[in-house]
Order: sequence, then structure tokens, then C-alpha cells
Amino acid sequence: MDLINKILDQIAGPFVAYSHFFLRIATGVSFYLHGLDKFPLPPQGLIDYFNLSPSLASAVAIFECVAGVGIILGGFLNSNNVGSLSFKLGHLITRASAFTIVVIMIIAIYLVGWELKKLMQSEEIFLLAVALYFLVVGNFPNKSNNSQSRD
Repeated sequence: MDLINKILDQIAGPFVAYSHFFLRIATGVSFYLHGLDKFPLPPQGLIDYFNLSPSLASAVAIFECVAGVGIILGGFLNSNNVGSLSFKLGHLITRASAFTIVVIMIIAIYLVGWELKKLMQSEEIFLLAVALYFLVVGNFPNKSNNSQSRD
């Protein structure tokens, strides 16, 4: 078993630094498409199903697209220098986008209902969990102690 793990570690080793980004891309694209599916505005499906106003339904679709792009963009605005403007901006964009996704997913799950079987079979629970991850870690995926100076 140790030999198999060692071989797999050697194969996967070069990609470890990118694993956070793989998750970021998948989440961003998924949420962007989640919002894009509601175009053209106003999204009649949201208006009919949730009884939302046309302006609120349009805002939801736009915020979903922007948050998906923000999760991805936040990863590109990253550097090894924690104090740089680029890092601070990327960290903020990542967390703001994740917060937006968390709020939208909590509201969506609440409005659809908390039926556990249905919830566990939906992408909403995945998007909520990954958004919570990005909300917590921002652009610090591999730091167990984030006590570095961030001013």
C-alpha cells in the first residue's frame, strides 16, 4: 500500500499547487452557468417559481454570473507576496464572491425546502460547501496558520 501511495504521490505531486485552482475553476464555471441559464432577463422561471419581482430575479441572475467569474478571477489576482495589492484584491474578490454564493445557496435551499434526500442529490449543497470553503480560506488554501502580516 505504501508503494502505491508513493507512486501516486509522485504522479500527483506536480499538481498539488494547482488543486485549489481546479476546485476554483469548477465552482466558478458551475455558478456562472447557473446564472447564465437564467438569461434573458428578467428570468421568467424565477419570477414564476419563487414569485420574485422582475428586478430581484434579474439581480439574482446577474449576481450568480458575477460571483462565478469572481471566484475564478480572485485566483488569478494572487501572488507570493501577501502584502501586495494584487494579493489583497484577489483575496477580497474571492471572499466577496464566495459570500455571494453562500447567501444565494442558503436562500435557494430554504425556498426549495430542506428535504434531505433531495438536498443531497442536488448541486446546491455542493456549491454551498465549496463557497463556504472559499469564504473561510480565501486565497490561503495551503496555510494552516494564517498569522502572516496582511496589512
